Amino acid sequence: MTTTTVFADLISNVGCNLVDVTSLVPKNGDVHTFEPKPADVREVAQAKLLIMNGLGLDDWLDRT
Repeated sequence: MTTTTVFADLISNVGCNLVDVTSLVPKNGDVHTFEPKPADVREVAQAKLLIMNGLGLDDWLDRT
């Protein structure tokens, strides 16, 4: 799981068919204003790996 579609694309290209990648923020979504839903929290809890940017961009993830 990634926080943005940019990271999802990157991980998909690197992992090819060996990974199943989901982005929390949907395509054309704004990472700065994204508010996770309860279903998003469940997905994060079940993810084997979470890729995020940090540096203040994904601060909303701390609450998740």
